[in-house]
Amino acid sequence: MNGTVAEIEGRPSAWRRAHAAVLPSGSGQVAGNAVWTLTIRIGQVGLEFLTGLIAARLLGASSYGAYAFALSWVGLLGIPAAAGFDRLLIREIAILRARSDWPALRGILVRSNQIAVFVSILFAVVAAGCAQILVGRIGAEMTAALQLAMVMVPLVAIARLRQAALQGFGRVALGQVPEMLLQPAVLLVLIAGLYALPAVPRTGPVAVGLHATAATAACIAGIWLLRRALPSELTAAGVTYRTRTWLVQAMPFVWILGMNVIMLHTDVILLGLLDGSEAAGIYRAANQMASFVAFPLTAVSMALAPAIARLYAQNDRAALQRSATRAAHAILLMALPVASVLFLFGESILTVFGDRFAAGSTALAILSVGFLLNAAMGVSGYLLIMTKHEKAAAVAFAASAGLNLVGNLVLIPLFGVDGAAAATALSVIVVSIAFAWLVYRKLGIQPTSFLVFTTRQ
Repeated sequence: MNGTVAEIEGRPSAWRRAHAAVLPSGSGQVAGNAVWTLTIRIGQVGLEFLTGLIAARLLGASSYGAYAFALSWVGLLGIPAAAGFDRLLIREIAILRARSDWPALRGILVRSNQIAVFVSILFAVVAAGCAQILVGRIGAEMTAALQLAMVMVPLVAIARLRQAALQGFGRVALGQVPEMLLQPAVLLVLIAGLYALPAVPRTGPVAVGLHATAATAACIAGIWLLRRALPSELTAAGVTYRTRTWLVQAMPFVWILGMNVIMLHTDVILLGLLDGSEAAGIYRAANQMASFVAFPLTAVSMALAPAIARLYAQNDRAALQRSATRAAHAILLMALPVASVLFLFGESILTVFGDRFAAGSTALAILSVGFLLNAAMGVSGYLLIMTKHEKAAAVAFAASAGLNLVGNLVLIPLFGVDGAAAATALSVIVVSIAFAWLVYRKLGIQPTSFLVFTTRQ
């Protein structure tokens, strides 16, 4: 697998040259990484769509909601369990490689994994205990699904660190293969196998168990890929630890990621708590479809992140502006058609999950608009984080996460699934505009697809 992806990343093609025309300069590698990241994301979406479709039809809206509720808790805990090192690694690996400081580079790889494993196990144990306390409110099925799902929290934390390490080494596409392609492919096979085994209970906890099996396979494959990709200088180096310095540097990332997780998962969790598992299942299906709109932003941001750090270190603001502008135009160009289709034909699209899921069509339209406006703001978030303005980004995230939490608490009792979508879309729009404004103020760069700010170049 390693050799295949590496060969693809290095092979020139008309497709990559066409994308290089609109993606940021630097740029063959950046464009290639963005193209292959987007390709992998599309493959992931296709596999997850089939998996979600089969699971929703097998489980029904209620059990599918218990499954979605449990997975949202995995996302809520798994990302901050990486202790912020998944973002710090991208930046520090680029810097330490440039300095040939291999002992420190090896040290941060080892120490980040040790910290993430400890924190993630602690989170998982506490959450499993809290689930038992809430069994009377959320029901036995959701409780069992949530407790079983906690085994995936360390797997998510380790996977994020490994993806960040490969991204820092310039192997952006390779780092995503295990979780984006292998894991959903294995899960699809396992979920489809329920059709052939009618004696197996078709419940939320069973689906979570299959998901955990697929996640374990992906984690093992990812560790193998990282070991093969490590530079020979690193494997031969000693180890230097700067634990206190790294922890201090990682803290703002913990805050940012924690606020981001609240924005990503609060809606499903609160729907499950306030409106029941069926509402959570309907909303998850709508949110899955709306996430198509966000994939171009994710793909370009991940590919561009190391280049942003490099250009900032070189104080090349003109190149940063060109990169930001081209990236923003490319993202919007790819996101707009997707959002339009989902907005216009959302009800028909959702019925493939089952007739009950059509109730999420308004939520799908609202989320599509929110993610589209987020895409229009370009790679503002990564521009802040990769240029050492993560504290400003953390403040914006905190305000938006607070808005998301309050909005969900207020709107879910009033409007159910549509209220959750409105709260999430509003918070996404607010934080993306705040990021764009902060980029303009801190860097003098206009990062959006529109002339919202006048550049100071």
